[in-house]
Amino acid sequence: MHLTGDFHAVGAANNWLAVRIDSSLLLDNPLDIDPDTITLRRVVNMNDRALRNIQVFEDEDLCGHVRAKEGEFRGMLEELRDIPIVGDVRGAGFFHALELVKDRDTKESFDDEESEWLLRDFLSGELYKNGLICRADDRGDPVIQLAPPLVCDTEQFEEIVGVLRPILEEASQIIEGRS
Repeated sequence: MHLTGDFHAVGAANNWLAVRIDSSLLLDNPLDIDPDTITLRRVVNMNDRALRNIQVFEDEDLCGHVRAKEGEFRGMLEELRDIPIVGDVRGAGFFHALELVKDRDTKESFDDEESEWLLRDFLSGELYKNGLICRADDRGDPVIQLAPPLVCDTEQFEEIVGVLRPILEEASQIIEGRS
């Protein structure tokens, strides 16, 4: 039940039932309910889940972990700037983006057709096939957005960069050959 989000439906049904019972008892009891025979158990709701998430963040010091490790993650991503199509690395914490450019010196971006090929036809599929789930986005400058789990550490950062580097190098060579 909890895996599909149905807990919200059960909570809503429970709340509806509680309102019907309360209303009946407050309005001269037209449903003829005996209040001494009612046991209405509490149902987990979204607030419980949110509070549990906050508790996990505090217990495991996830924010402190991210603050302690964000420099390491950023540093590893910065090393990708030697690849000609990586124009910039932006972000904070564990949320970063690699800006992709046609010419790093002038920051010239890709035209729509080139961006479509680079992000959708090449990078998205190759990165996914190699185990990296990220977002390739071209609503502004073409970027690859990265947001690893907050528990990631050096090993996972190395894995992310290990997947990105050869694929970005290949993309860069293909783009260079098309020019």
